[in-house]
Amino acid sequence: DGKKVFILHMETKQNKMWPNNNLQKLLIQFLLEFSNYNVILLGQKQISLPDNTQQRIIPFFGFDLSLASALISYTDIFLGVDSCMLHLADLAKIPSVGLFGPTDHQRFGFCFTRHTHISSPNNTMDMSVEEVLREVRTIISTTFTNIQEEM
Repeated sequence: DGKKVFILHMETKQNKMWPNNNLQKLLIQFLLEFSNYNVILLGQKQISLPDNTQQRIIPFFGFDLSLASALISYTDIFLGVDSCMLHLADLAKIPSVGLFGPTDHQRFGFCFTRHTHISSPNNTMDMSVEEVLREVRTIISTTFTNIQEEM
């Protein structure tokens, strides 16, 4: 439909996952602000979605790594926790935001793509929705501003 794609992956070990209620709040706000985006949620376990967002959220739960890799390689922006999907987005050079609590973003974070890391000072996943959304906005604005300047 001509919309850009925002992929989110929030599954990993329990202590490295961002709370589902924060994810839901982020999705609602993101979809209100960015009408030119659809959202793909990747993961193995289905999560509940906000009722009023389901027309622009495409859940891909339970798919294998090769399909997830292909989806990530064609997205416009990625948001995820420290997981293999984050590294796939990095290798595909997808502009990204990574959430890090108990793991070190300097050791396990992005290396190759335009990105930002959000790390909690107390090694938990208590980043605020506003903080994560602010970084997503920044990645979107700097990525597409730079692309237009290069043309």
